[in-house]
Order: sequence, then C-alpha cells, then structure tokens
Amino acid sequence: EFNMLVGAVGRYMGEGAADDGGKWRRYDKYSSVLFPSMQDEYMGSTCILVEDTLSAIVCGYFMPAIPLLGTSLSTSVLSYVTTMYDRIGIALDPDATAKSIKLMKQLGAFRETTLCTFTDDPKNLPLDSIEEGLQLWKLIS
Repeated sequence: EFNMLVGAVGRYMGEGAADDGGKWRRYDKYSSVLFPSMQDEYMGSTCILVEDTLSAIVCGYFMPAIPLLGTSLSTSVLSYVTTMYDRIGIALDPDATAKSIKLMKQLGAFRETTLCTFTDDPKNLPLDSIEEGLQLWKLIS
C-alpha cells in the first residue's frame, strides 16, 4: 500500500495560468489530508500547516507538515489537525500574512496555535533557517 502512486499534486504555470489564479490541482480520488504522519511518535504533538507541497517537504524534515494547497483551511484538514495534534503552527508564505492570522484565529478555538513568520516561502529557505525559526517559535526543541 505504501509503494503505490495514488495521485499527484501540481500547478500549471504555462500560458493562461493567470486566468485561473494559478491554483493548485489535486489529481486523485481522495479528499483527505495530504502527507498525514504515519509515525505514532508524532501523534498528539505538534504539526505545521504550509501553503504548498515543497514547503511541506522542507518543513517535514523537522516535524509533521501539512500542505493546504493554497491559503484556505478545508474541513478535512481542520478535522485532521484538531484530532491528531495538540499544537499547530501556521507558516504560510509572507504575502499571505492576513490569511495566516485568520487561520490562527480559526484554529485557536480548538488547539494552541502559533503563527510562524518566515522571511520567505519555506520552500525557498535553507534548512538551518527553518530549524532556527521552528525553535524560536518553540515548535521544536
């Protein structure tokens, strides 16, 4: 089950991409969360929500990271993170600070929530900068 391709996530960047806002597309039959942690040691701890798959991959070096594929919180992600994790970090791209604050208020009703303000998109930062930021916001030790 773990060695099968079950779908893909992508974003069309060619001609006409601006016409639909360059939205992320998900190609699979599932509506659940991408990259749920399969490791029991992570359950009940802290996760971080990010905008895109590449940011989830780099933040995933340090903690469970879930890509929103945009800046909106779906009901499946809300249900998953509030069930599986005690603390939630939000690290959207710097141009989405207002959305980050909105998500923080929304999630803060259910769990301890921390706003993580990186200087650039997490996917563009070196790993040591991500680690320093996550330590600064006390999401990792």
